[in-house]
Amino acid sequence: MSASAPTQKATGFENAVEQLVPVELTIRGDFPPWLSGILYRTGPGTYSIPSTSDPFKVTEIQHWFDGVAMHHRFEIHPASEGQASRVVYRSHKGASDLERRIADAGEYPPALISFAQRQRDADPCANLFKKFFTTFATPEDAAAAVNHRETAPKLSNVAVTMTPDFPGIRRPDGETTQSTGPNVIVSKTDAAVLQVLDPATLEPLRILTYEDIDPRLSGRLSAAHACRDVKTGDFFNCVTEISAVTTHKVFKIRGDNGKVDVLATICEEDAPPTYLHAVTMTDRFFVLCIWQAHIKQGGLSLLATHNIADAIEKTWHPEKPTIFYVVDRHNGGLVAKYKTDPFYCFHYLNAYDDPESGDVLVDLSVYPDTSVIDMLYLDKMRNPDPESKAWMGRARRFRLSNPAKQSMAEKGEVPMLNASIDFTLPHSVGIELPTVAPGKHHHTYRYAYGITRKPISSGSSLSDGVVKLDMYAAAAAASAVASDEDLEGKDSEYAKIWRVPDVTPSEPIFAPRPGGTSEDDGVLLSVALDSSPEKGAGQSALVVIDAQTMEEVARAEMPIIYPFGFHGVYTPSGVKPSENAL
Repeated sequence: MSASAPTQKATGFENAVEQLVPVELTIRGDFPPWLSGILYRTGPGTYSIPSTSDPFKVTEIQHWFDGVAMHHRFEIHPASEGQASRVVYRSHKGASDLERRIADAGEYPPALISFAQRQRDADPCANLFKKFFTTFATPEDAAAAVNHRETAPKLSNVAVTMTPDFPGIRRPDGETTQSTGPNVIVSKTDAAVLQVLDPATLEPLRILTYEDIDPRLSGRLSAAHACRDVKTGDFFNCVTEISAVTTHKVFKIRGDNGKVDVLATICEEDAPPTYLHAVTMTDRFFVLCIWQAHIKQGGLSLLATHNIADAIEKTWHPEKPTIFYVVDRHNGGLVAKYKTDPFYCFHYLNAYDDPESGDVLVDLSVYPDTSVIDMLYLDKMRNPDPESKAWMGRARRFRLSNPAKQSMAEKGEVPMLNASIDFTLPHSVGIELPTVAPGKHHHTYRYAYGITRKPISSGSSLSDGVVKLDMYAAAAAASAVASDEDLEGKDSEYAKIWRVPDVTPSEPIFAPRPGGTSEDDGVLLSVALDSSPEKGAGQSALVVIDAQTMEEVARAEMPIIYPFGFHGVYTPSGVKPSENAL
């Protein structure tokens, strides 16, 4: 088979059908009787936009990350007396005004800053920081949004992660649309832009920025993956302000009253503007990792490229270290810095304080460089080279020696220390879109879950399985060998994989069993596309996987194709008792 020939149906990367009216899905198997709640998911939904004036002229989105937003809601009802389990699905476009703007222009407006869309040249004299108000905003749109947040909630493409009941944010109308569950859902992206959604209908209600929450949080970049303390509800993130001197502001929004605390301001030569998709923390510390995805010319390269991907420095510099900045998340202040050999990363698996040594352990899915970004252009995702290696990162554990013991930090000096690597797992158990059990975020944990793909595969370009990593067993296996290369072939000691031929799963989300007695007592929820020949154009389904055995127990089949998306969140026992479905 030639490298250019399609090796899978690409329907997951095509325009999706918006399902505004709730529809009941077809159940196969037995949903656990305790599984009751709502699964929210978000990601791209539109890739091809016909021109309003000429339907034969179509604007094609070029990169997976630039697909126009669609939000999804799966409402799971447990079986009750005389009635079987039910799953009700609906979806809502998140940026229909942006789609309309592109359709009316007959092109992707050249003044917009995207993630990777390559466009004709725009006005080089346009003000960068006005344009960078959001990932998608013309200067006029940005000005309008500043003054009329509620009038343009569907203009920005905000569809990467979701936060229920974001602290300090309420519905603009003050109403509640469901009897239980979150009052609002906030969708986030890698710009400092937030979209407030109705939790029942997914209707976009409002656009705001972190600066709207607190004027001190000015900055145009922010991690889509923030951190939240599951006990207090406190929300942690960082905003990056691109100016003559780049500033990273680490902050906390208190869960009880929405008050903002700026924990640290990092303004150093070795912390340039960087594409950071995620941050992490432990019980004691917030960790900001500046990996090598620096935006050229102090951020000014965006004026020429009009997209982040091409603005990132492509030349890899092995002599430039990756640096971990460690901030005291309770008292504030930068307490230590750690350097290591350069790598690139999208996602953290988790991080926690070692209960014995006090060291900070940081687990990530790492790449040798930023070339993975180019692998996610849609022409490559739709027509994968069967001989190409998977885009999956490798799970790696870094150890940052106990920051609390750094005496120099107590004197007001921040030491630069060396981070050490405990282990790196092989490509055969590559992991992306990782997650852990909700109660284990930022704490000692054993299991991580994510999508995976065989290192060389003739199947899906995205994923071909869901992997469960036993990090205890991985650490033990690593300690028993001379080098990480010796871990090859030992996958069965620390990994289990759910894999079905011709099936492409999405990010697994852990739903814990109430009263569960072990960390993996629960199920994984993943929306998967079955492209097997008997499914014709393909069929999507919400798949339920036993997290202990990694075996499928049930699925809810969908009447439409679910587009390959990014991330989501499960809220237990948040089902509105009476909602009609077709």
